[in-house]
Amino acid sequence: MYTPVRERLARSTPPNNGTRDHAKDYRTPVRDRQAARDAEQYYRIRVRPSENFVRFRTQDVGRSQLVIGMRKSGTWDMQTWLIPKNEARVSGNQLMIDDEIVQDAIKGPITRVKGDLFRARPRPKTER
Repeated sequence: MYTPVRERLARSTPPNNGTRDHAKDYRTPVRDRQAARDAEQYYRIRVRPSENFVRFRTQDVGRSQLVIGMRKSGTWDMQTWLIPKNEARVSGNQLMIDDEIVQDAIKGPITRVKGDLFRARPRPKTER
């Protein structure tokens, strides 16, 4: 479940024990700063809503990244694709992707929601 930033910062701030005030060292965890920098370099294509999942992991797929989520039932499924901005281009309100792996996993047009966030539908699973 997603924890708001305010709660994470409150948990990471050490108690004041009469020594120097180190609270400003704990305001922004390194992980959050890195995530903010990485977010500027990618287009995010949301395939399924995050409310359907309880845990997340990332997998490197070529130059793109795939965010997979675990459902309450224990099954894993694709939630979001992170596509480098130099691997795709925006045409109107649609995203055109050069990566064939991502094109095979997504069905139909990729439409803009806002900013660098796009929405698409997953391709149905086929038995092999």
